[in-house]
Amino acid sequence: MFELSNAIAHIRSVNLRTEKHGPEEVPCADLKIETKQPNGMLSEFGPQLRDALYWRAPTADGDQGKLDGVDEVSDKPNLRCPEIDTTFALKYEGAGYHITIDHGLNGKSAIKIEDVDVNGMKFEAHEGGTITLVLRAQFEIDDKLAGKLAMLIGREVTITVTPPAESKRLAA
Repeated sequence: MFELSNAIAHIRSVNLRTEKHGPEEVPCADLKIETKQPNGMLSEFGPQLRDALYWRAPTADGDQGKLDGVDEVSDKPNLRCPEIDTTFALKYEGAGYHITIDHGLNGKSAIKIEDVDVNGMKFEAHEGGTITLVLRAQFEIDDKLAGKLAMLIGREVTITVTPPAESKRLAA
């Protein structure tokens, strides 16, 4: 199941809208989040996905050339087909997520959002073993939260996306 823990991310947009809940109009928001992650995350969406896109290319000396003191991002850092467009949509939807957005220095200013739907996922595969993941978070909002989120557009934040209990998951 998809999750992020203390990931560096950018808030790309905040879309304020209303949703019908029965006869009532409820204020909601769509939050677009972008983060760079190791390509190992692709295994959370399909067991063959990472292997379909990445491999370790052989080198003349038989080794990729590791640097002392530098951790490898991935054991499969090379794109299999760098000639193709490497932006893909993921068939993933989840409900009941919890999101924490930390944008300050000490965590006291962290924004906590409950009962979030996660969907609209896309990723771009990069040479070197990383992906750029974009996702949409949808949730009910009030005026105070709307203002806080609007001030974060374009900013770098630390984000944690926690999956729901087993009973709240949606089928992909």
